[in-house]
Amino acid sequence: ARAAGVRMPNDGLDLLGSRTRRGFPLEAMAGYRGRPAYCGWRTRTRMYVQWATGREELYDYRSDPYEQRNLAGDPALRGVQQRMRAQAVRECSPEPPGFDW
Repeated sequence: ARAAGVRMPNDGLDLLGSRTRRGFPLEAMAGYRGRPAYCGWRTRTRMYVQWATGREELYDYRSDPYEQRNLAGDPALRGVQQRMRAQAVRECSPEPPGFDW
C-alpha cells in the first residue's frame, strides 16, 4: 500500500521499510496434489516442514539444494530443528485445514 501511495490498514510487511524477513511460512491444506496438510518454515539456507502425519523434514540448502537428504532427527541439528519448528508454529497460524500441531 505504501509503495502505491495508498493509505489503508493491512497486516503485511512494508516492502519499503527497513525491516526484512528472515524466512517465510510454508503451508498447504490436505488434498493439495494428493498430499497431507503441512506447515513449515523456509529461510535462505534451510527448510523445515511437518506433515499432518507427524513426519518432519529438515534440509540444508547449502549442502543439499535438491532436498535429497532429510536431516530431521539428526542429533547434531536438534537445536536448529527445534528453532525452525518453533518459528513454523508461530508463523503458520491459523493452521490449514487438516493440520494440527
